[in-house]
Order: sequence, then C-alpha cells, then structure tokens
Amino acid sequence: MSMYVLEGNLVTHRGTFGPGSFVWFPEGEVMQHGASADGDVTVVFITNKPFRIDYVEPSLEARM
Repeated sequence: MSMYVLEGNLVTHRGTFGPGSFVWFPEGEVMQHGASADGDVTVVFITNKPFRIDYVEPSLEARM
C-alpha cells in the first residue's frame, strides 16, 4: 500500500511526509497514519488488494 501526499503533512509511524512525498508500506504491516496537528492532509491512497481501516479513539488521558 502506498500514499502520495498532495497537501499538508502525512504523519505515520515512520515519520512525517510533506507534499510531493510518495510513502510505501510493506504488505501486511500494521501502520498508523493521519494528518498533523497543524492541519488537514490530502493524499492519493494506492493499493491493489482489499484492505480495511480501523479508527482508534485516543484514550481520555491522551486528550488531556
């Protein structure tokens, strides 16, 4: 699976990637990704296999 960052910053478990970055993740890798605290991120999500996305709500302690 891979992502191409169009706008904003993509924050992953491997680092932060800005516009124009192509980010690749090996098949089957458990990963975390999302926008930075600075704002939204727009990406093109590329895969050739079925996938699922699980959203995890941060714990109450992490929000304080």
